[in-house]
Amino acid sequence: MPIRPADHGVISASGAGGAVVLSGGTAFTYGGADFMKFTASGTLTVAGSGLVDYIVVGAGGGGGGNANYSNGAGGGGGGGGVAWGVNYLLDSAVKSTFTITIGAGATGGSTSAAQGSNGGGSRILDFGIANDTSNFDWAGGTSYSSTADDIYSGGGGGGGRGDWAVANSGNTGNYASASDPSPGAGSDDWGSGGAGGGGGGWDGYAGGASGYGGNSWINGVNHEEIDTITAENSDSTIATHKVVGRQGSLTVGGYAGQTGQLGLNGTAASPTFPGGRAAGGDISSSYRGFVWLDGVMYSSPGCGGRGNWQDSADGGGRGDNQGGPLDALDNQGGGGAGAGGGTGGTGGSGIVIFRIVPA
Repeated sequence: MPIRPADHGVISASGAGGAVVLSGGTAFTYGGADFMKFTASGTLTVAGSGLVDYIVVGAGGGGGGNANYSNGAGGGGGGGGVAWGVNYLLDSAVKSTFTITIGAGATGGSTSAAQGSNGGGSRILDFGIANDTSNFDWAGGTSYSSTADDIYSGGGGGGGRGDWAVANSGNTGNYASASDPSPGAGSDDWGSGGAGGGGGGWDGYAGGASGYGGNSWINGVNHEEIDTITAENSDSTIATHKVVGRQGSLTVGGYAGQTGQLGLNGTAASPTFPGGRAAGGDISSSYRGFVWLDGVMYSSPGCGGRGNWQDSADGGGRGDNQGGPLDALDNQGGGGAGAGGGTGGTGGSGIVIFRIVPA
């Protein structure tokens, strides 16, 4: 049985690939498996070796604001990028510590500077040398001869300003590259871009366009899809890593701002791009974000100005005249709500989680 000293934040378990001890974050269990999460920047320390699953979530963008006019609404901020992988071997004989950066949620637009800000990126430094230094195939094949380094996820784009005679477009989500200052964007890095923010609305006249999602980054090349990367562990087992690139924006149309581009939808077993986004600002409950192995939904997207949200309490962006802004939940990477009047909501901070693969 796992040993979990509650006052030390340590998990020690015999799982697939051997016995491994993880420390430095907060330990928890879900579905009979052992997890460690980092909700603030810190250091993962590894003792022994064992297979883990992981997820890296960037921070959400801030919601757009407006100057208290009743006939406009800011767009919701885009969700942070999501990169994840399964069956990756951590071996302390190769590397025993990893520096982790957690992106900060972005501030919402105010009445004077009403565009929402972009969220910060989350990152694991030197994660590509967890068990070897030349064991990646960037194309997802079986030629394990490439070196890897950092993994990261970019922040979500800020929501557009909505106001009387103003309907700004949402911001583009941060690319998983040099446009986001958190990652190094080296040629041997890999990561996902953040989702685009929702456009602001000017009721009855015009709506802002949605922001683009940021491109993914794979070994020096930008991508615009869900990509799989394979890595051979030093015990000859195979790990898979997934990153997500952008989708295009929706054009301006109607009186409601367009929905921001969601970077990822579905589950770890069945990840998808959302497709079929509503043009009038609403987001269907089918497109609410990405559910990982801990049962939590990450990277909830931004709506367009005057769009509604099925359940705003989960951190999804919305823009409507519903009494003001709404902050996204911490450590889920969701977009902040757009303001019906005043300041937009704050985006949710990012998170990094490791799951020991059960034996």
